[in-house]
Amino acid sequence: MLTKSLNRAHESEEVKQIQAGDMAHIGMMAEKHGLDLAGPFLDDGFRRGILVFNTSDTAKVRSLVEQDPAVVAGRLTF
Repeated sequence: MLTKSLNRAHESEEVKQIQAGDMAHIGMMAEKHGLDLAGPFLDDGFRRGILVFNTSDTAKVRSLVEQDPAVVAGRLTF
């Protein structure tokens, strides 16, 4: 689960860049690392999205998610 973090004071252009990086990262995880399902929650609540991986390697999943640009920028946590 991806959740809203407290650091959401990014400028709109920066948000666009972070979102583009997030989407590219999701695509890469789907193509190369067993991400089977990814999607947003559309209610604008605390929970922002979900990622479902086809692996039992939680360390690998944690590492991948920690590299997501939205997580790196502090807009999302997991």
